Amino acid sequence: MINETKKPVVLVGMPHAEIILQANPQLERRFSMRESLDSFRWDTSAGKREFKSFLKFLDRRLPFPKSSNLSDHETAFRIYCATNGFIGYLMKLVRRAAILAIDRKAECLNPELLAESYDERLSSRAPRRANPFIIEFEKLEIEPLAQVEFISRKTNHRSKAITINQSAASVLARKKKS
Repeated sequence: MINETKKPVVLVGMPHAEIILQANPQLERRFSMRESLDSFRWDTSAGKREFKSFLKFLDRRLPFPKSSNLSDHETAFRIYCATNGFIGYLMKLVRRAAILAIDRKAECLNPELLAESYDERLSSRAPRRANPFIIEFEKLEIEPLAQVEFISRKTNHRSKAITINQSAASVLARKKKS
């Protein structure tokens, strides 16, 4: 079908979806270019800058008359603790907080809205973790989430997949330039 339509095909999925390509050597060769979008990091200065840059980008696109100051150091750290830098969790948190703010006619997101959003959307994945938007800043710690590692097994040793690990901010920066 790929040959017949002469249309480019993009496959998107979680890392464990790669088994689909590994099961078919012909498909694996056709999709040899792989890109991975990793979570944000807080353990380096560059990681913090990148996360804050994304939050600033996101804040400017929120539908509010005032800035929510998501990229301020304390707010950014609270958001990181709530999401562990995972873009999906970050967007769940901000989307729900934005809906709450719109419903309440707030001028921007605030810690109370983020706390409520966290309780509704993210607290169940770490039930023993204190709400990062309520706890005193000095007591706040990054608590790693349990991660499942997927082991990749090649079925065709002749093909070599190229994997590019990138951060969300680098992908967005590249999109902005084009």
